[in-house]
Amino acid sequence: MSIQVKNILLYLFSHAMFLGFLCGNGLFAADGHLGEREKAQVKPLKEHMDYVPDEVKLNEIIDQYDTAYYWEGNKTFLFPKGSTSFIKSPFEGNDFQRFVIYDVGSSAIKLKIADVEIGTGDHYIISDVRISTVYGVDKYNLRERVATMGAIKHMVEEELSVQKGDIEYLAVATGGFRAAPRYRDTLVTRTLNMTGIYIEVIDQATEGMLAFRGAMLNEPGADPSHSIVWDLGGRTAQIVAAELSGSFFIAVGNVGADFFLIGLKDYFNSQGIVSSERFTQEELDAGLRFFDLLMEGTDFTHGEPIFEPDDLIFIKSKIAQHYDIYAVGGLHNFVIQSYVNAWNKASDAHIYTDQDLENLLHWAAGKTGSEINEGLGLNTKRPKEDMLKVVLVLGLMKTLGIHEVTTVNVNNADGVLAEQIEMNKNLSTTH
Repeated sequence: MSIQVKNILLYLFSHAMFLGFLCGNGLFAADGHLGEREKAQVKPLKEHMDYVPDEVKLNEIIDQYDTAYYWEGNKTFLFPKGSTSFIKSPFEGNDFQRFVIYDVGSSAIKLKIADVEIGTGDHYIISDVRISTVYGVDKYNLRERVATMGAIKHMVEEELSVQKGDIEYLAVATGGFRAAPRYRDTLVTRTLNMTGIYIEVIDQATEGMLAFRGAMLNEPGADPSHSIVWDLGGRTAQIVAAELSGSFFIAVGNVGADFFLIGLKDYFNSQGIVSSERFTQEELDAGLRFFDLLMEGTDFTHGEPIFEPDDLIFIKSKIAQHYDIYAVGGLHNFVIQSYVNAWNKASDAHIYTDQDLENLLHWAAGKTGSEINEGLGLNTKRPKEDMLKVVLVLGLMKTLGIHEVTTVNVNNADGVLAEQIEMNKNLSTTH
C-alpha cells in the first residue's frame, strides 16, 4: 500500500473518530444532525441569540449582531456588522498586529479586539464585548462557550479581517476552571479542535500579574513603581505590587466574595443567627468577626489564613508609603462602587473609601433588601448578600490599612493586551 493511500485512510479514520467523539459527548445528535439549540444572553442589550457549535452554521449567531450594537468612545460593545466606519483602524497601511483576546470566565466571555502598531506599541481598541453565558463550569454549558468563541472568530475573519495571518487569537481562563480540571481539560481540547483557539488556564499569580498590567494600561497617569492593584473575585483574591527590578510581588488569597458568603452562612448557623430578608446589625457584627477569624485561619480555610502573614507585612509596608491603590474586578466595580455611588449620589465616581463603606453598612443595617434598593434608588437582585460582600471588602481595607481605592474596570483580556503592547514595542517593522 502506498504512503499516499495510507495517509488518506488515516485521515478518514481520524475524521470519523473525531465526529464520533463529538456525537458521543452531546455536541451533535447521534444521527449527525445538530443537537438541540439553547439560548445565550448577550449583554448589555439583553437580547438573545441562537447558537450551534457547527462552524458552517455559525452565521446564524453572527446574524443576530446585525443591528445589536452601540458606540461609546472608541469601543463597540457588540460588533457593528457591515458598519466599516466603526472598525477602521488608524494603522491601516502601517505595520500592525490585530489581537483578538478572550477572557473566559464562569459567567461571561469578555472579549477585546485591538490593533497594535509594531515598533511603537501604539494601540487602538476596536471592540470591547461582554457576552453573558450560563453560570458555572459543567457539561451543560460546554457547547455554549465553544460555540460563542467559534462564532466570534468566524465573524472577526468576515468583518474585521486584515491580511491573512495578521490576526492572533489569545484566550485565558482562571478561577472556576482551575478548580474543575475535568471540565477545564475538555473545554480546552474541544475549543482547540473546533475553533483553533487555545485557552490557557492561568494560575493565580499570573492572574494577579495580568490584573496589574491591565490596570496600568487603563490608568495612563499611574506610576507602576508606586501602585498596588487589588483584584478580588468570587473565589480568590490577589494583591500585586511591582518591584523596581520589573518583577512583581503577588500576595494570593484563598477566599473571594462567593466563598466568603458560603463560609459566613455556616458561621451564622454555628452562632445560632437566623437569617431573614432583613440585613441585621447582628449579621453585620458577626460578619466582621468571621472575617477576623478567616485572617487567622479557620476550619473553612483548612486552618490556613486568607493571606500569608509575611505577604501581608510586605503589602502593608507599601501601603504605609502611600502607594496608590487600584481595585479591579467585577466586585469592586459593579457591586461596591455602584452602592457607594448611589449612597453618595455620585453616578460616575471611581473612588471609594473605608468611611464610605462604614457609612453604607450602618445605614443598611436593619433594612430589608427591598428597603435598601428603594433607599438607594437601585434595582439589584441580592442587596443583602451585597452588603455582606461589603463587609469582606471593609475588613480587608481595615486589615491592610487602606483608606481609599480607585476602581478600574479591567479584566484579564486587558492584561494580555498590555503584554502584547509591550512586546510589540521592541519588534522591528522589518520583521
